[in-house]
Amino acid sequence: MGEFVFENNHLLHAGMSESILLRIQKQRLLDVAEAKQVRSLEDLKASLSTAPPVLDFVTKIQSMFPTAVLAEIKRASPSKGDIKLDVDVAETAKAYARAGCCAISVLTEPTWFKGSLEDMSSVRKVVENFMGSARPAVLRKDFIVDEYQIYEGRVYGADTVLLIVAILTDTELYHFLEVSRALGMEPLVEVANEEEMKRALAANARVIGINNRNLHTFSVDPGTTERLVQQSGEGAESDRIFIALSGISSRVDVQRYRCAGVQAVLVGEALMRSERPTQLIQSFRGCDTRTPLVKICGCKDSTAALCAVRNGADFVGLVFAESSRKVTTETAVTIGSAIRSLNNSGHLFLKDHSGPLTSEQLQSATMRGPLLVGVFADQPVEYVNDVAIACDLDIIQLSGDETFTNVSEYVRPVVKAVHVDSSISWKEVVEKVKAINTVALLDTKDVAVRGGTGRTFDWDLATHASKHVPFFLAGGLSPENVEQAVRTVCPFALDVSSGVETNKEKDFEKIVTFIARAKLTEDGLVR
Repeated sequence: MGEFVFENNHLLHAGMSESILLRIQKQRLLDVAEAKQVRSLEDLKASLSTAPPVLDFVTKIQSMFPTAVLAEIKRASPSKGDIKLDVDVAETAKAYARAGCCAISVLTEPTWFKGSLEDMSSVRKVVENFMGSARPAVLRKDFIVDEYQIYEGRVYGADTVLLIVAILTDTELYHFLEVSRALGMEPLVEVANEEEMKRALAANARVIGINNRNLHTFSVDPGTTERLVQQSGEGAESDRIFIALSGISSRVDVQRYRCAGVQAVLVGEALMRSERPTQLIQSFRGCDTRTPLVKICGCKDSTAALCAVRNGADFVGLVFAESSRKVTTETAVTIGSAIRSLNNSGHLFLKDHSGPLTSEQLQSATMRGPLLVGVFADQPVEYVNDVAIACDLDIIQLSGDETFTNVSEYVRPVVKAVHVDSSISWKEVVEKVKAINTVALLDTKDVAVRGGTGRTFDWDLATHASKHVPFFLAGGLSPENVEQAVRTVCPFALDVSSGVETNKEKDFEKIVTFIARAKLTEDGLVR
């Protein structure tokens, strides 16, 4: 891809050597020189005593486990032009805070992003009304080229500032980190490639934002975050925080980056363009129950399982019942280890739980990472429990004719299949689901096969039932009909196996398409 240039308020593709980032950097140096003529650095420092108190940015991110959302207010950008010039900054900040964002990022660069310090000051005044843990931090998002801007940000109410490694020398980076910390602010240090990551780590940056957008060309590579986190060599025990920046528009994106090892995401354009930013933030956090959870069942190897969870699956199903998809204990352990190696603490949430399960517990667990489900059918309780322990399963799914009263005998939380055909009414479905005293999975009844029939049942039954009880919808789902299923039935979760296969093997393209169509609309929300 060639270079871009900015002319007449538009980013153009051309063969020009100077990148847009360097042009912004030069302009900000001029802007700072002009600002110093109006208000000196000494005057700013004198005003620090009346600046509003600082919120600990690191502690705030950690308190939003498992995924913190930094919500951005951005009027325009070089790559997208005008986004929302007339945004009501105060009302937007209020909506973001109510949705539970970790921080509000405010663009203060005036020429290309049309932002201002007044915008940030307005945000700070709004968040002051959110007391204690409810208050989000305020991030000054700008191109910091002089310590003057750090003092300026603090005086106007910033809790943290952005430092972009690409426009700073090592001396400047170290100095700006020192100045920020002296003011009580832990800065967000932005990197976009391997060399910048090395420099940020060498400077002992504690919060590192990985920009998927190349700031010289403004092209987006979603794989940047995954590569750089892996390159950092930081393990789960590290107290360093990684944040994914740019190109994030859905819960699926968030889950992908969670698997890569990030603790937070920063979202700008998707929120600014959304008609439902509050719901979108809740969806990013994994607490919007209107977005169905997704289980990819019948995985027979780690490759398929990792494809599923990296692209937004909430559950991976391993079949231990008699089936062409049956896996050995050894294979299950290998798959489980692969999933556990990701930034995943979902299994810890259910670790000490067994027997009956609620949809709320499942929702909370999947917020923290994907879960491993073992599928059994009419097998002895002792056998099921032995396998569950040996394979470190998170959930036991009973897909046979097990009685509805014995779920408490199992060592792991239980999901129970309810088989549906034309002989049953929706009211009877609801009664059966309530009777089992745990989360149910509705599947097509077939006397010869326990699951994996590839056939749907009457969704009218499920549509009526979903108004009364939560359940997994299974049976005949595929990338072609999943959107209709979500719109029509509104299930708590979806379960697919044969519908994402080609020649009885998992088809990665179908898995990705199924999850995307199950969870997304144009604005990243469930239908």
